[in-house]
Amino acid sequence: MTETQLQQERAKAKAAWNLTKLKLRSGQASPADVEQARRVYENLSTAQPATEPLKPIRPIRQPGASLPPDLAALVDTIRSEQGEISRRKAELSNSLKSIPDALACPEVVQQILTLRRAWVEKQDEIRYALDHGHRPVTEPVKLIEDSYAASLPTDKFELDRLMRYEKSKLSKYRSGLERASTEAKKQHYRTQIAKAELKLERMVAIFKAL
Repeated sequence: MTETQLQQERAKAKAAWNLTKLKLRSGQASPADVEQARRVYENLSTAQPATEPLKPIRPIRQPGASLPPDLAALVDTIRSEQGEISRRKAELSNSLKSIPDALACPEVVQQILTLRRAWVEKQDEIRYALDHGHRPVTEPVKLIEDSYAASLPTDKFELDRLMRYEKSKLSKYRSGLERASTEAKKQHYRTQIAKAELKLERMVAIFKAL
């Protein structure tokens, strides 16, 4: 891992450790779980970055690129909603600090965990909006078949290669849908799956006609 990736993993491990300690207070985790999370964090704290940096991941939007006004307003709205969730979660977390550790308080802990999930949901909504230009919604996926078909190769070998590539992407999207934990991510993968299936359907029809 690069230094940046290592820092990200350390932050995730620390958050997981804190979350496990929180769950311990509501009976959703054991002391052994807390100890395991602590060890993961400490191991990452002493880990060294890879000597050969990995290829940088291409950002969703080029640095410095401005958002269209409507999209910028939407992202600001979602971030405002996310900020309100953060404020409420902070209030509950602060109230928890005044309660002795030995005293279980499952109701407060559950509220904090629910708000944490809501915050993650908003983060994925922002990502979805940047990718698709709107909030996650269920909508039909349409392809302009004539123009898409015209862009496909007429050589069977090339078309077969494209079909295998599209099938590989479809498998990846389906795996992503199974792992998705928020509605925004689920809708993103549903959209990608629908597009890939329509493309494959068109490719197969052309392949059979060649």
